Amino acid sequence: YSAFANHGSHAAPMAITRVVDQEGVMVTNNLPRVQAAVIPESAVAGIGIALRSVVEKGTASKAEGIHEVADAHGKTGT
Repeated sequence: YSAFANHGSHAAPMAITRVVDQEGVMVTNNLPRVQAAVIPESAVAGIGIALRSVVEKGTASKAEGIHEVADAHGKTGT
């Protein structure tokens, strides 16, 4: 589902994004490896509307507003 959030581009999954030492100095800063668009932008827009509607009025509607995540999207159980 990362391609939908990244306007059609696929970002490789990452477990650790950055490492800091005891003083808060950044030791490692891993940036995601993003591939060229794998889904056309026009398709991403339509799918984004569907995923957003799950949070606005679907099965995830109770989650809307619980966390401070702007423009949250969800997925149905199907």
